[in-house]
Amino acid sequence: MEKVRGILIGRMQPVHNGHIEVIKKTLEEVDEIVIGIGSAQKSHELKDPFTAGERVVMLTQALIENNIDPGSYY
Repeated sequence: MEKVRGILIGRMQPVHNGHIEVIKKTLEEVDEIVIGIGSAQKSHELKDPFTAGERVVMLTQALIENNIDPGSYY
Protein backbone atom coordinates (compact mmCIF):
# COMPACT_ATOMS: atom_id res chain seq x y z
CA MET A 1 0.00 0.00 0.00
CA GLU A 2 1.31 3.45 -0.90
CA LYS A 3 1.91 6.02 1.80
CA VAL A 4 -0.24 9.13 1.88
CA ARG A 5 1.88 12.29 1.92
CA GLY A 6 0.75 15.75 2.95
CA ILE A 7 2.38 19.14 2.53
CA LEU A 8 2.46 22.13 4.87
CA ILE A 9 4.05 25.48 4.11
CA GLY A 10 4.60 28.08 6.80
CA ARG A 11 6.92 30.99 7.52
CA MET A 12 7.74 29.62 11.00
CA GLN A 13 8.83 33.10 12.16
CA PRO A 14 9.20 31.72 14.84
CA VAL A 15 7.88 28.19 15.23
CA HIS A 16 5.05 28.19 17.80
CA ASN A 17 2.53 25.80 19.36
CA GLY A 18 0.01 26.47 16.59
CA HIS A 19 2.45 25.16 13.98
CA ILE A 20 3.07 22.03 16.06
CA GLU A 21 -0.66 21.40 16.51
CA VAL A 22 -1.30 21.73 12.75
CA ILE A 23 1.54 19.28 12.07
CA LYS A 24 0.16 16.80 14.65
CA LYS A 25 -3.38 17.06 13.21
CA THR A 26 -2.08 16.62 9.66
CA LEU A 27 -0.12 13.52 10.71
CA GLU A 28 -3.38 12.01 12.00
CA GLU A 29 -4.57 11.98 8.37
CA VAL A 30 -1.38 11.25 6.41
CA ASP A 31 1.58 8.90 6.78
CA GLU A 32 4.22 11.56 6.22
CA ILE A 33 4.37 15.29 5.72
CA VAL A 34 6.61 17.57 3.69
CA ILE A 35 7.15 20.82 5.59
CA GLY A 36 8.12 23.81 3.47
CA ILE A 37 9.64 26.99 4.88
CA GLY A 38 7.77 29.89 3.28
CA SER A 39 9.36 33.28 2.61
CA ALA A 40 12.74 31.57 2.90
CA GLN A 41 14.41 34.46 1.10
CA LYS A 42 13.46 36.90 3.87
CA SER A 43 15.41 37.40 7.10
CA HIS A 44 16.91 40.03 9.37
CA GLU A 45 13.72 42.13 9.15
CA LEU A 46 11.28 43.08 11.90
CA LYS A 47 8.56 40.82 10.47
CA ASP A 48 10.97 38.05 9.40
CA PRO A 49 13.88 38.03 11.87
CA PHE A 50 15.16 34.47 11.34
CA THR A 51 16.96 32.92 8.38
CA ALA A 52 15.55 29.81 6.71
CA GLY A 53 18.35 27.76 8.29
CA GLU A 54 17.53 29.05 11.77
CA ARG A 55 13.86 28.21 11.22
CA VAL A 56 14.73 24.65 10.12
CA VAL A 57 16.77 24.20 13.32
CA MET A 58 13.93 25.62 15.48
CA LEU A 59 11.35 23.44 13.76
CA THR A 60 13.45 20.28 14.05
CA GLN A 61 14.01 20.90 17.76
CA ALA A 62 10.31 21.62 18.36
CA LEU A 63 9.32 18.39 16.57
CA ILE A 64 11.80 16.39 18.69
CA GLU A 65 10.53 18.02 21.90
CA ASN A 66 6.95 17.11 20.92
CA ASN A 67 7.83 13.46 20.22
CA ILE A 68 6.94 13.69 16.54
CA ASP A 69 8.52 10.75 14.70
CA PRO A 70 11.47 11.99 12.61
CA GLY A 71 10.56 9.45 9.93
CA SER A 72 7.19 11.12 9.37
CA TYR A 73 8.38 14.46 8.03
CA TYR A 74 10.81 15.95 5.52
